[in-house]
Amino acid sequence: MPSISGDLPPGARAFATDTDHYDFRSRRCVKDLTLRAVRGAGGKEMEVEFQHNC
Repeated sequence: MPSISGDLPPGARAFATDTDHYDFRSRRCVKDLTLRAVRGAGGKEMEVEFQHNC
């Protein structure tokens, strides 16, 4: 991740480099996310939104 994090938009960079997202004991771990929405599929830009699976 460090090699590409500088190329990411600020919000994506903050999310991708947050160590809590990769710690299985953390409430913020990505293993607990569910897909919430996909916008712009097939276009030039696409947005994928996730939410916590509480």
